[in-house]
Amino acid sequence: MSERIARVSIVFPTYNNARFIGASVSAALAQDYSNFEVVVVDDGSTDATEGVLKAIPDTRLRYIKRDRRMGQSAALNEAISQTNGDFIAINDADDLSFPFRLSYVMDSFITGSPPLLVGTNHASANEFCPELPAYNQCEDKTSEGFLTILNKENLYRGTPFAHSSMVFTKDAWHRAGGYNERLSICIDFDFVLRVARLGDIGYLPRKTVLIFFNRNSFYRTKKTSVYLKTLFAVKKQFRRDFRVPLRVRVQDLLYLREFIKH
Repeated sequence: MSERIARVSIVFPTYNNARFIGASVSAALAQDYSNFEVVVVDDGSTDATEGVLKAIPDTRLRYIKRDRRMGQSAALNEAISQTNGDFIAINDADDLSFPFRLSYVMDSFITGSPPLLVGTNHASANEFCPELPAYNQCEDKTSEGFLTILNKENLYRGTPFAHSSMVFTKDAWHRAGGYNERLSICIDFDFVLRVARLGDIGYLPRKTVLIFFNRNSFYRTKKTSVYLKTLFAVKKQFRRDFRVPLRVRVQDLLYLREFIKH
C-alpha cells in the first residue's frame, strides 16, 4: 500500500483584487504536487473578483463570497476553517506561487522531528506579472539548500520569509488560536511568534513565490508610527515568554528612535 500524500490547502483572502486574483489562483492551481485544493474567501469585494474566479473551470478551486468586509485576519481564519487539508499554504492575492512550491516545502514535514511552520525565500517584482517568468520556473534546483530551524532570537528580530511563502499544519493554526483578528498589520509576524511557542519554525532558501510589492496596498500606506507601535505590542509577550536577552533587544532601541521621529 502506498503512503498517503498529505493534503494541502492553499488559501487566498482577497478584497478588490480582480486585477491580480485570476493570475495568482491560476499559478496556485498549476502546482506539481498531487494532493491540494485552493480556497478563496472574498472579503466583500465590490469589483469584478467574483466573475474572474467563477470563470476558472477547476474543481479544486472553492470560492466563498462574503457580503461584508471582515478584514484580512478574519478572512484568513474563515478560509482556513473551510479547508479540508492537513496543511495550510498562504497565498496573497497578488503573489504568484512557483509550480514546485508545495512539492519542495512538503518534504520538510516528513522528517523525524518536523517543524510546525516553514517559510521560504522569495523573488520580488515592482510590477505585477500576469504570468511567471520562465527563468523562475526553470530555476536551478541546486539552490534548494537545507531546512534551517530558526532559533527564538532570530525570530524575535524578524522572520526571513514573506507571508505568501508560509506553509504550516492546520493543527498548529488551531492550537495557536488562528490569526489575531484585533490586528490590521503585523498579523503574519504575530502568528509566527505564537506558533513558535508550540514548536519549531523552519526556513528554506529556494524561492517559491514571486511577491509583488504594491506601493498602494493597505499595509504599505500605514504610517511608520502605527507599524512600530503594533510591532512592539506583538513582541512584548514573546519577549516575556522566551526571556529574550538584552543584547538582542537592543534592536528595539533603533526601532524606538524611528518611532519617536514620527
